[in-house]
Amino acid sequence: METLTVADYAVIGVLILISSGIGVYYWFTGGRQKSTEEYFMANKSMRVIPVAIGLMVSYLSAVSLLGVSSENYVYGTQYAVINIAYGLATPFAAYFYLPVFFKLGTASAFEYLQKRFGTTTRLIASFAFLLQLLLYSGVVLYAPALALEATTGISKTASVIGLGLICTFYSTIGGIKAVLITDVFQGLLMLTAVVTIIATAAVDNGGVDRIWRIAGEGSRLEFDNISPDPTVRHTWWSLTLGGFFTYLSLYSVNQVQVQRMLTVSNLAAAQRALWWSWPMASIMSLTLCFSGLAMYAKYHNCDPLEEGRITSNDQLMPLYVMDTLSDYPGVPGLFIAGIFSAGLSTISATVNSLAAVILEDYIKPLCRVRNRELSATASIIISKILAIIVGLSCVAVAFLAQYLGGLLQAALTIFGVVGGPMLGLYTLGMFLPSCNQRGAIAGFVLSLMFSLWIGFGQPKPPIPRLGVSTDGCNSTIMYHKNDGKSLIYPNLHYEHQ
Repeated sequence: METLTVADYAVIGVLILISSGIGVYYWFTGGRQKSTEEYFMANKSMRVIPVAIGLMVSYLSAVSLLGVSSENYVYGTQYAVINIAYGLATPFAAYFYLPVFFKLGTASAFEYLQKRFGTTTRLIASFAFLLQLLLYSGVVLYAPALALEATTGISKTASVIGLGLICTFYSTIGGIKAVLITDVFQGLLMLTAVVTIIATAAVDNGGVDRIWRIAGEGSRLEFDNISPDPTVRHTWWSLTLGGFFTYLSLYSVNQVQVQRMLTVSNLAAAQRALWWSWPMASIMSLTLCFSGLAMYAKYHNCDPLEEGRITSNDQLMPLYVMDTLSDYPGVPGLFIAGIFSAGLSTISATVNSLAAVILEDYIKPLCRVRNRELSATASIIISKILAIIVGLSCVAVAFLAQYLGGLLQAALTIFGVVGGPMLGLYTLGMFLPSCNQRGAIAGFVLSLMFSLWIGFGQPKPPIPRLGVSTDGCNSTIMYHKNDGKSLIYPNLHYEHQ
Protein backbone atom coordinates (compact mmCIF):
# COMPACT_ATOMS: atom_id res chain seq x y z
CA MET A 1 0.00 0.00 0.00
CA GLU A 2 0.96 3.63 -0.48
CA THR A 3 1.85 5.63 2.61
CA LEU A 4 1.42 9.25 3.60
CA THR A 5 4.13 11.75 2.71
CA VAL A 6 5.60 14.65 4.65
CA ALA A 7 3.11 16.98 2.95
CA ASP A 8 0.22 14.81 4.14
CA TYR A 9 1.44 14.86 7.72
CA ALA A 10 1.83 18.64 7.45
CA VAL A 11 -1.83 18.98 6.44
CA ILE A 12 -2.93 16.79 9.36
CA GLY A 13 -0.72 18.81 11.70
CA VAL A 14 -2.32 22.06 10.56
CA LEU A 15 -5.77 20.61 11.32
CA ILE A 16 -4.66 19.69 14.84
CA LEU A 17 -3.19 23.14 15.41
CA ILE A 18 -6.32 24.92 14.15
CA SER A 19 -8.65 22.83 16.31
CA SER A 20 -6.45 23.29 19.37
CA GLY A 21 -6.04 26.99 18.60
CA ILE A 22 -9.80 27.49 18.58
CA GLY A 23 -9.96 25.97 22.04
CA VAL A 24 -7.18 28.23 23.33
CA TYR A 25 -8.86 31.30 21.77
CA TYR A 26 -12.16 30.69 23.53
CA TRP A 27 -10.29 29.99 26.75
CA PHE A 28 -9.05 33.59 26.77
CA THR A 29 -12.02 35.41 25.22
CA GLY A 30 -15.73 35.99 25.84
CA GLY A 31 -16.76 35.56 29.45
CA ARG A 32 -13.49 33.74 30.20
CA GLN A 33 -15.55 30.78 31.45
CA LYS A 34 -16.53 32.29 34.78
CA SER A 35 -19.77 30.29 34.92
CA THR A 36 -21.08 26.90 33.90
CA GLU A 37 -23.73 28.66 31.82
CA GLU A 38 -20.97 29.97 29.58
CA TYR A 39 -18.97 26.73 29.64
CA PHE A 40 -21.92 24.48 28.80
CA MET A 41 -24.39 26.82 27.02
CA ALA A 42 -22.22 29.69 25.69
CA ASN A 43 -24.38 32.24 27.55
CA LYS A 44 -26.95 31.68 24.78
CA SER A 45 -24.81 33.77 22.43
CA MET A 46 -24.30 31.39 19.50
CA ARG A 47 -25.68 32.08 16.02
CA VAL A 48 -28.05 29.80 14.14
CA ILE A 49 -25.77 28.50 11.35
CA PRO A 50 -22.84 27.33 13.55
CA VAL A 51 -25.33 25.52 15.78
CA ALA A 52 -27.04 23.93 12.75
CA ILE A 53 -23.67 22.71 11.45
CA GLY A 54 -22.82 21.42 14.92
CA LEU A 55 -26.08 19.46 15.02
CA MET A 56 -25.23 17.93 11.66
CA VAL A 57 -21.61 16.95 12.24
CA SER A 58 -22.21 15.48 15.68
CA TYR A 59 -24.71 13.09 14.07
CA LEU A 60 -22.79 12.36 10.84
CA SER A 61 -19.43 11.53 12.34
CA ALA A 62 -16.44 9.45 11.26
CA VAL A 63 -18.79 6.48 11.53
CA SER A 64 -20.79 7.98 8.68
CA LEU A 65 -17.79 8.79 6.49
CA LEU A 66 -16.48 5.24 6.70
CA GLY A 67 -19.68 3.33 7.41
CA VAL A 68 -22.25 4.87 5.04
CA SER A 69 -19.89 4.73 2.08
CA SER A 70 -19.02 1.08 2.69
CA GLU A 71 -22.72 0.32 3.33
CA ASN A 72 -23.60 1.44 -0.20
CA TYR A 73 -20.58 -0.34 -1.66
CA VAL A 74 -21.43 -3.67 -0.01
CA TYR A 75 -25.23 -3.66 0.31
CA GLY A 76 -26.47 -1.09 -2.21
CA THR A 77 -28.31 2.22 -2.00
CA GLN A 78 -31.42 1.22 -0.05
CA TYR A 79 -29.97 2.94 3.03
CA ALA A 80 -30.38 6.35 1.32
CA VAL A 81 -34.15 6.11 1.98
CA ILE A 82 -33.44 7.00 5.63
CA ASN A 83 -33.15 10.64 4.57
CA ILE A 84 -36.94 10.73 4.19
CA ALA A 85 -37.22 9.98 7.89
CA TYR A 86 -35.04 13.00 8.69
CA GLY A 87 -37.56 15.32 7.11
CA LEU A 88 -40.54 13.61 8.75
CA ALA A 89 -39.03 13.80 12.24
CA THR A 90 -37.75 17.40 12.17
CA PRO A 91 -41.09 19.19 12.80
CA PHE A 92 -41.89 16.84 15.69
CA ALA A 93 -38.54 17.60 17.32
CA ALA A 94 -38.83 21.35 16.70
CA TYR A 95 -42.40 21.95 17.87
CA PHE A 96 -43.25 19.21 20.37
CA TYR A 97 -40.05 18.47 22.29
CA LEU A 98 -37.69 21.43 21.94
CA PRO A 99 -40.05 24.01 23.58
CA VAL A 100 -40.10 21.91 26.76
CA PHE A 101 -36.32 21.94 27.14
CA PHE A 102 -35.99 25.58 26.16
CA LYS A 103 -38.51 26.57 28.81
CA LEU A 104 -36.58 24.50 31.36
CA GLY A 105 -33.33 26.24 30.36
CA THR A 106 -30.87 24.01 32.24
CA ALA A 107 -27.62 22.45 31.02
CA SER A 108 -28.87 18.90 31.70
CA ALA A 109 -31.89 17.64 29.79
CA PHE A 110 -32.42 15.06 32.55
CA GLU A 111 -33.60 17.73 34.98
CA TYR A 112 -36.95 17.50 33.22
CA LEU A 113 -37.26 13.88 34.35
CA GLN A 114 -36.69 14.86 37.95
CA LYS A 115 -39.38 17.54 37.81
CA ARG A 116 -41.79 15.14 36.11
CA PHE A 117 -41.04 11.76 37.69
CA GLY A 118 -38.54 12.26 40.51
CA THR A 119 -34.84 11.91 41.29
CA THR A 120 -34.64 8.12 40.81
CA THR A 121 -35.92 8.35 37.24
CA ARG A 122 -33.43 11.11 36.46
CA LEU A 123 -30.48 9.12 37.78
CA ILE A 124 -31.43 5.88 35.97
CA ALA A 125 -31.94 7.66 32.65
CA SER A 126 -28.77 9.74 32.90
CA PHE A 127 -26.72 6.64 33.77
CA ALA A 128 -28.09 4.84 30.69
CA PHE A 129 -27.16 7.88 28.59
CA LEU A 130 -23.64 7.89 30.01
CA LEU A 131 -23.13 4.28 28.95
CA GLN A 132 -24.69 4.90 25.53
CA LEU A 133 -22.54 7.89 24.70
CA LEU A 134 -19.33 6.30 25.97
CA LEU A 135 -19.92 3.21 23.81
CA TYR A 136 -20.76 5.31 20.78
CA SER A 137 -17.74 7.53 21.33
CA GLY A 138 -15.56 4.45 21.41
CA VAL A 139 -16.81 3.50 17.94
CA VAL A 140 -16.30 7.05 16.66
CA LEU A 141 -12.76 7.25 18.01
CA TYR A 142 -11.92 3.83 16.61
CA ALA A 143 -13.03 4.81 13.09
CA PRO A 144 -10.22 7.30 12.38
CA ALA A 145 -7.78 4.78 13.83
CA LEU A 146 -8.91 2.33 11.15
CA ALA A 147 -8.33 4.97 8.49
CA LEU A 148 -4.80 5.57 9.71
CA GLU A 149 -3.95 1.91 9.99
CA ALA A 150 -5.19 1.19 6.47
CA THR A 151 -3.19 4.03 4.92
CA THR A 152 -0.08 4.72 6.97
CA GLY A 153 0.63 1.63 9.05
CA ILE A 154 0.45 3.60 12.31
CA SER A 155 -0.99 1.41 15.02
CA LYS A 156 -4.56 1.78 16.21
CA THR A 157 -3.24 2.32 19.71
CA ALA A 158 -1.24 5.42 18.75
CA SER A 159 -4.12 6.80 16.69
CA VAL A 160 -6.78 6.35 19.36
CA ILE A 161 -4.63 7.84 22.12
CA GLY A 162 -3.47 10.76 19.97
CA LEU A 163 -6.93 11.75 18.75
CA GLY A 164 -8.48 11.30 22.16
CA LEU A 165 -5.93 13.53 23.88
CA ILE A 166 -6.15 16.28 21.25
CA CYS A 167 -9.92 16.34 21.42
CA THR A 168 -9.96 16.29 25.21
CA PHE A 169 -7.52 19.21 25.28
CA TYR A 170 -9.46 21.73 23.19
CA SER A 171 -12.86 20.62 24.48
CA THR A 172 -11.75 21.00 28.09
CA ILE A 173 -10.17 24.43 27.82
CA GLY A 174 -12.58 25.94 25.28
CA GLY A 175 -16.02 24.76 26.41
CA ILE A 176 -19.09 24.58 24.18
CA LYS A 177 -18.07 27.64 22.13
CA ALA A 178 -14.85 25.96 21.02
CA VAL A 179 -16.74 22.74 20.31
CA LEU A 180 -19.27 24.47 18.04
CA ILE A 181 -16.78 26.63 16.15
CA THR A 182 -14.46 23.69 15.51
CA ASP A 183 -17.54 21.83 14.25
CA VAL A 184 -17.90 24.42 11.47
CA PHE A 185 -14.28 24.03 10.42
CA GLN A 186 -14.38 20.26 10.70
CA GLY A 187 -17.68 20.01 8.80
CA LEU A 188 -16.12 21.81 5.83
CA LEU A 189 -13.20 19.37 5.90
CA MET A 190 -15.59 16.41 5.97
CA LEU A 191 -17.48 17.68 2.93
CA THR A 192 -14.26 18.46 1.07
CA ALA A 193 -12.96 14.94 1.64
CA VAL A 194 -16.13 13.26 0.33
CA VAL A 195 -16.52 15.57 -2.69
CA THR A 196 -12.87 14.92 -3.60
CA ILE A 197 -13.56 11.19 -3.76
CA ILE A 198 -16.61 11.63 -6.00
CA ALA A 199 -14.85 14.11 -8.30
CA THR A 200 -11.84 11.81 -8.68
CA ALA A 201 -14.06 8.83 -9.49
CA ALA A 202 -16.04 10.88 -12.02
CA VAL A 203 -12.85 11.89 -13.83
CA ASP A 204 -11.40 8.36 -13.79
CA ASN A 205 -14.61 6.72 -15.03
CA GLY A 206 -15.70 9.29 -17.58
CA GLY A 207 -18.48 11.00 -15.68
CA VAL A 208 -21.04 10.57 -12.93
CA ASP A 209 -23.41 8.73 -15.29
CA ARG A 210 -20.77 6.05 -15.83
CA ILE A 211 -20.48 5.53 -12.04
CA TRP A 212 -24.26 5.15 -11.86
CA ARG A 213 -24.27 2.67 -14.75
CA ILE A 214 -21.57 0.48 -13.16
CA ALA A 215 -23.50 0.50 -9.88
CA GLY A 216 -26.63 -0.64 -11.73
CA GLU A 217 -24.78 -3.44 -13.46
CA GLY A 218 -23.50 -4.58 -10.04
CA SER A 219 -27.03 -4.60 -8.53
CA ARG A 220 -26.11 -1.75 -6.18
CA LEU A 221 -29.07 0.46 -7.10
CA GLU A 222 -32.06 -0.34 -4.90
CA PHE A 223 -34.65 2.05 -3.51
CA ASP A 224 -37.87 0.03 -3.55
CA ASN A 225 -37.45 -2.79 -1.03
CA ILE A 226 -40.80 -2.96 0.79
CA SER A 227 -40.38 -6.41 2.30
CA PRO A 228 -42.26 -6.81 5.63
CA ASP A 229 -39.63 -9.32 6.82
CA PRO A 230 -37.95 -7.76 9.91
CA THR A 231 -34.76 -9.73 9.31
CA VAL A 232 -34.08 -7.95 5.99
CA ARG A 233 -31.23 -5.48 6.53
CA HIS A 234 -32.89 -2.36 5.12
CA THR A 235 -36.42 -1.82 3.79
CA TRP A 236 -38.71 1.18 3.42
CA TRP A 237 -40.40 0.27 6.69
CA SER A 238 -37.27 -0.10 8.78
CA LEU A 239 -35.65 3.00 7.30
CA THR A 240 -38.63 5.36 7.42
CA LEU A 241 -40.16 4.19 10.70
CA GLY A 242 -36.93 3.13 12.39
CA GLY A 243 -35.08 6.14 11.01
CA PHE A 244 -37.89 8.44 12.16
CA PHE A 245 -37.61 7.32 15.78
CA THR A 246 -33.81 7.18 15.67
CA TYR A 247 -33.65 10.75 14.40
CA LEU A 248 -36.32 11.82 16.88
CA SER A 249 -34.43 10.29 19.79
CA LEU A 250 -31.27 12.11 18.72
CA TYR A 251 -32.71 15.55 18.02
CA SER A 252 -35.57 15.64 20.52
CA VAL A 253 -34.28 14.23 23.82
CA ASN A 254 -30.56 13.55 23.37
CA GLN A 255 -28.42 15.60 25.76
CA VAL A 256 -25.77 16.38 23.12
CA GLN A 257 -28.20 17.92 20.63
CA VAL A 258 -30.49 19.57 23.17
CA GLN A 259 -27.51 21.24 24.82
CA ARG A 260 -26.36 22.61 21.46
CA MET A 261 -29.77 24.03 20.66
CA LEU A 262 -29.85 25.76 24.05
CA THR A 263 -26.79 27.85 23.09
CA VAL A 264 -28.90 30.25 20.95
CA SER A 265 -30.83 33.21 22.32
CA ASN A 266 -34.45 32.05 21.99
CA LEU A 267 -36.73 29.20 20.98
CA ALA A 268 -37.36 30.50 17.46
CA ALA A 269 -33.61 30.59 16.76
CA ALA A 270 -33.22 27.03 18.10
CA GLN A 271 -36.03 25.85 15.82
CA ARG A 272 -34.39 27.53 12.82
CA ALA A 273 -31.09 25.80 13.66
CA LEU A 274 -32.88 22.47 13.75
CA TRP A 275 -34.60 23.09 10.43
CA TRP A 276 -31.30 24.12 8.82
CA SER A 277 -29.54 21.01 10.12
CA TRP A 278 -31.97 18.73 8.29
CA PRO A 279 -30.99 19.62 4.66
CA MET A 280 -27.34 19.79 5.71
CA ALA A 281 -27.49 16.29 7.16
CA SER A 282 -29.35 14.92 4.13
CA ILE A 283 -26.93 16.50 1.65
CA MET A 284 -23.97 15.04 3.52
CA SER A 285 -25.67 11.65 3.87
CA LEU A 286 -26.57 11.41 0.17
CA THR A 287 -23.08 12.53 -0.81
CA LEU A 288 -21.64 9.77 1.34
CA CYS A 289 -24.01 7.25 -0.24
CA PHE A 290 -22.81 8.23 -3.71
CA SER A 291 -19.17 8.05 -2.60
CA GLY A 292 -19.78 4.35 -1.93
CA LEU A 293 -20.89 3.92 -5.54
CA ALA A 294 -17.85 5.90 -6.68
CA MET A 295 -15.57 3.44 -4.88
CA TYR A 296 -17.52 0.52 -6.34
CA ALA A 297 -16.87 1.89 -9.82
CA LYS A 298 -13.14 1.47 -9.19
CA TYR A 299 -13.20 -1.88 -7.40
CA HIS A 300 -16.15 -3.63 -9.07
CA ASN A 301 -13.82 -6.04 -10.87
CA CYS A 302 -11.29 -6.39 -8.06
CA ASP A 303 -12.79 -6.26 -4.60
CA PRO A 304 -9.98 -5.35 -2.15
CA LEU A 305 -11.49 -7.32 0.74
CA GLU A 306 -11.66 -10.55 -1.27
CA GLU A 307 -8.22 -9.84 -2.66
CA GLY A 308 -6.87 -9.50 0.87
CA ARG A 309 -5.68 -5.91 0.67
CA ILE A 310 -7.90 -4.83 3.58
CA THR A 311 -9.43 -6.67 6.51
CA SER A 312 -12.68 -4.71 6.84
CA ASN A 313 -15.03 -2.92 4.47
CA ASP A 314 -14.76 0.11 6.76
CA GLN A 315 -11.25 0.57 5.33
CA LEU A 316 -12.51 0.96 1.76
CA MET A 317 -12.53 4.75 1.70
CA PRO A 318 -8.96 5.35 2.94
CA LEU A 319 -7.72 2.60 0.63
CA TYR A 320 -9.43 4.28 -2.31
CA VAL A 321 -7.84 7.61 -1.45
CA MET A 322 -4.36 6.15 -1.29
CA ASP A 323 -4.85 4.20 -4.53
CA THR A 324 -6.08 7.20 -6.52
CA LEU A 325 -4.66 10.32 -4.87
CA SER A 326 -1.27 9.31 -3.46
CA ASP A 327 0.47 10.94 -6.45
CA TYR A 328 -0.76 14.33 -5.25
CA PRO A 329 1.19 15.32 -2.11
CA GLY A 330 -1.05 16.66 0.63
CA VAL A 331 -4.34 15.47 -0.85
CA PRO A 332 -4.46 12.14 1.06
CA GLY A 333 -3.58 14.13 4.16
CA LEU A 334 -6.57 16.37 3.52
CA PHE A 335 -8.80 13.30 3.40
CA ILE A 336 -7.34 11.89 6.62
CA ALA A 337 -7.88 15.34 8.13
CA GLY A 338 -11.54 15.05 7.13
CA ILE A 339 -11.83 11.69 8.86
CA PHE A 340 -10.14 13.12 11.92
CA SER A 341 -12.50 16.08 11.87
CA ALA A 342 -15.53 13.84 11.84
CA GLY A 343 -14.27 11.94 14.85
CA LEU A 344 -13.10 15.00 16.74
CA SER A 345 -16.44 16.80 16.36
CA THR A 346 -18.36 13.93 17.94
CA ILE A 347 -15.88 13.23 20.73
CA SER A 348 -15.71 16.92 21.66
CA ALA A 349 -19.50 17.00 21.97
CA THR A 350 -19.35 13.89 24.13
CA VAL A 351 -16.73 15.36 26.45
CA ASN A 352 -18.70 18.57 26.98
CA SER A 353 -22.12 16.95 27.33
CA LEU A 354 -21.11 14.16 29.69
CA ALA A 355 -19.25 16.65 31.88
CA ALA A 356 -22.47 18.69 32.08
CA VAL A 357 -24.57 15.62 32.93
CA ILE A 358 -22.23 14.37 35.66
CA LEU A 359 -21.99 17.83 37.24
CA GLU A 360 -25.70 18.67 37.11
CA ASP A 361 -27.17 15.23 37.77
CA TYR A 362 -24.74 13.78 40.31
CA ILE A 363 -22.28 16.21 41.89
CA LYS A 364 -24.51 19.23 42.50
CA PRO A 365 -27.41 17.16 43.95
CA LEU A 366 -24.93 15.35 46.21
CA CYS A 367 -23.60 18.67 47.47
CA ARG A 368 -27.14 19.86 48.19
CA VAL A 369 -27.83 16.74 50.22
CA ARG A 370 -24.84 17.68 52.36
CA ASN A 371 -26.11 21.29 52.62
CA ARG A 372 -23.28 22.61 50.50
CA GLU A 373 -23.59 24.76 47.40
CA LEU A 374 -20.86 24.84 44.76
CA SER A 375 -19.51 28.26 43.85
CA ALA A 376 -19.19 29.32 40.21
CA THR A 377 -15.41 28.94 40.35
CA ALA A 378 -15.61 25.48 41.91
CA SER A 379 -18.20 24.40 39.34
CA ILE A 380 -15.93 25.44 36.45
CA ILE A 381 -12.91 23.65 37.94
CA ILE A 382 -14.91 20.47 38.51
CA SER A 383 -16.38 20.71 34.99
CA LYS A 384 -12.93 20.78 33.42
CA ILE A 385 -11.71 17.90 35.57
CA LEU A 386 -14.78 15.92 34.52
CA ALA A 387 -14.10 16.76 30.85
CA ILE A 388 -10.59 15.33 31.17
CA ILE A 389 -11.91 12.17 32.85
CA VAL A 390 -14.58 11.70 30.17
CA GLY A 391 -12.05 12.18 27.37
CA LEU A 392 -9.72 9.57 28.85
CA SER A 393 -12.68 7.22 29.31
CA CYS A 394 -13.56 7.58 25.62
CA VAL A 395 -10.01 6.52 24.76
CA ALA A 396 -10.31 3.46 26.98
CA VAL A 397 -13.67 2.42 25.51
CA ALA A 398 -12.36 2.90 21.96
CA PHE A 399 -10.16 -0.17 22.38
CA LEU A 400 -13.33 -2.24 22.83
CA ALA A 401 -15.00 -0.89 19.66
CA GLN A 402 -13.18 -3.37 17.43
CA TYR A 403 -15.36 -6.14 18.86
CA LEU A 404 -18.65 -4.47 17.88
CA GLY A 405 -18.62 -5.40 14.18
CA GLY A 406 -19.15 -2.99 11.28
CA LEU A 407 -19.00 0.66 12.29
CA LEU A 408 -22.36 1.77 10.91
CA GLN A 409 -24.18 -1.25 12.27
CA ALA A 410 -22.55 -0.87 15.69
CA ALA A 411 -23.40 2.83 15.90
CA LEU A 412 -27.04 2.37 14.90
CA THR A 413 -27.40 -0.52 17.34
CA ILE A 414 -25.99 1.49 20.24
CA PHE A 415 -28.25 4.43 19.47
CA GLY A 416 -31.27 2.22 19.03
CA VAL A 417 -31.05 0.12 22.18
CA VAL A 418 -30.79 3.17 24.47
CA GLY A 419 -32.27 5.95 22.34
CA GLY A 420 -35.61 4.20 21.82
CA PRO A 421 -36.41 3.64 25.51
CA MET A 422 -35.13 7.15 26.31
CA LEU A 423 -37.45 8.68 23.71
CA GLY A 424 -40.31 6.65 25.15
CA LEU A 425 -39.57 7.88 28.68
CA TYR A 426 -39.58 11.57 27.72
CA THR A 427 -42.64 11.12 25.51
CA LEU A 428 -44.45 9.44 28.38
CA GLY A 429 -43.74 12.38 30.63
CA MET A 430 -44.63 15.10 28.12
CA PHE A 431 -47.81 13.69 26.62
CA LEU A 432 -49.33 11.36 29.23
CA PRO A 433 -49.85 13.38 32.42
CA SER A 434 -51.50 10.51 34.31
CA CYS A 435 -48.33 8.37 34.39
CA ASN A 436 -46.26 8.24 37.58
CA GLN A 437 -42.66 7.46 38.54
CA ARG A 438 -43.22 3.75 39.21
CA GLY A 439 -44.71 3.15 35.79
CA ALA A 440 -42.05 5.28 34.08
CA ILE A 441 -39.15 3.40 35.68
CA ALA A 442 -40.70 -0.03 35.08
CA GLY A 443 -41.41 0.79 31.42
CA PHE A 444 -37.95 2.26 30.82
CA VAL A 445 -36.03 -0.61 32.42
CA LEU A 446 -38.10 -3.32 30.68
CA SER A 447 -37.86 -1.64 27.28
CA LEU A 448 -34.11 -1.19 27.79
CA MET A 449 -33.67 -4.89 28.56
CA PHE A 450 -35.79 -5.90 25.58
CA SER A 451 -33.96 -3.61 23.15
CA LEU A 452 -30.57 -4.77 24.44
CA TRP A 453 -31.61 -8.35 23.76
CA ILE A 454 -32.74 -7.44 20.25
CA GLY A 455 -29.61 -5.42 19.53
CA PHE A 456 -26.90 -7.63 20.96
CA GLY A 457 -28.56 -10.99 21.57
CA GLN A 458 -27.65 -14.07 19.56
CA PRO A 459 -28.19 -15.92 17.32
CA LYS A 460 -29.14 -13.66 14.40
CA PRO A 461 -29.86 -14.55 10.77
CA PRO A 462 -26.89 -13.98 8.44
CA ILE A 463 -26.96 -10.79 6.38
CA PRO A 464 -26.80 -11.53 2.63
CA ARG A 465 -24.14 -9.51 0.82
CA LEU A 466 -24.22 -8.43 -2.78
CA GLY A 467 -21.81 -10.18 -5.11
CA VAL A 468 -18.25 -8.97 -5.66
CA SER A 469 -15.67 -9.94 -8.23
CA THR A 470 -11.91 -10.34 -8.41
CA ASP A 471 -11.82 -11.10 -12.14
CA GLY A 472 -9.93 -7.89 -12.85
CA CYS A 473 -7.20 -8.40 -10.27
CA ASN A 474 -3.61 -8.89 -11.34
CA SER A 475 -1.91 -11.31 -9.00
CA THR A 476 0.94 -13.75 -8.77
CA ILE A 477 -0.17 -17.38 -8.91
CA MET A 478 1.99 -20.18 -7.55
CA TYR A 479 1.69 -23.63 -9.13
CA HIS A 480 3.19 -26.61 -7.31
CA LYS A 481 4.84 -29.35 -9.37
CA ASN A 482 4.88 -32.99 -8.40
CA ASP A 483 8.50 -32.73 -7.21
CA GLY A 484 7.50 -30.22 -4.52
CA LYS A 485 9.13 -27.25 -6.24
CA SER A 486 7.19 -24.17 -7.25
CA LEU A 487 6.89 -22.11 -10.39
CA ILE A 488 5.83 -18.43 -10.24
CA TYR A 489 3.68 -16.94 -12.99
CA PRO A 490 3.23 -13.20 -12.34
CA ASN A 491 0.50 -10.87 -13.58
CA LEU A 492 -2.03 -13.51 -14.55
CA HIS A 493 -5.75 -12.84 -14.28
CA TYR A 494 -7.51 -15.22 -11.92
CA GLU A 495 -10.99 -15.81 -10.67
CA HIS A 496 -11.54 -15.91 -6.93
CA GLN A 497 -13.03 -19.21 -5.83
